Amino acid sequence: MVRSRIKRRFRAACADLADAFEPHTDYVVVARRAALSAPYAVLIDDLRGALNALKARNVARAAAHGAKNDVRETTG
Repeated sequence: MVRSRIKRRFRAACADLADAFEPHTDYVVVARRAALSAPYAVLIDDLRGALNALKARNVARAAAHGAKNDVRETTG
């Protein structure tokens, strides 16, 4: 029952932040028991922060991958 309430809270938070999710991407959210008593605004802020961190990491990876491709193209 507790787990179901936590899931409902995160589903609602994800719905509120639907525009922040990348299309055609799977996400795994691991919610701890503390999520049940945390204020909803904190859940939103934490989820938004996690999504922003993922986006920043993906941008950095894409930039690094692009730089490697540029090196191969110029030396080939």
